[in-house]
Amino acid sequence: MKNRVKRVGELLKETIAEIILKEFDNPHLGLVTITAVEMTRDLKQATIFFTCYGNENKELTAKKILNNSKGYIKERLKNKIILKYMPELKFEIDETLKKQQRIDKLLKKLKADEGNNTGE
Repeated sequence: MKNRVKRVGELLKETIAEIILKEFDNPHLGLVTITAVEMTRDLKQATIFFTCYGNENKELTAKKILNNSKGYIKERLKNKIILKYMPELKFEIDETLKKQQRIDKLLKKLKADEGNNTGE
């Protein structure tokens, strides 16, 4: 069952990315990359994580546009893939890269502080 959840998530990820890239026409959306899809075990809900090139306002705008367009995206999915139940979609900003950058920044600061302390 776990493999099926993973396979369906990957299929949704690829197909949604293709829909947004080729069929979605909204100039306010910006450059969006689908980074991950998390499915519930029953395959009835999918959380789609994305990143958006630009600042935080662009990300929030993209999230609003994508969540407001769930119906359109879901209809396009129905035409492209066959599932017993098409999952409900929820778009969320992927914070992974931001968290990684924060950790890297902290590690560099610690290393710099450590270098300053050994010189005393």
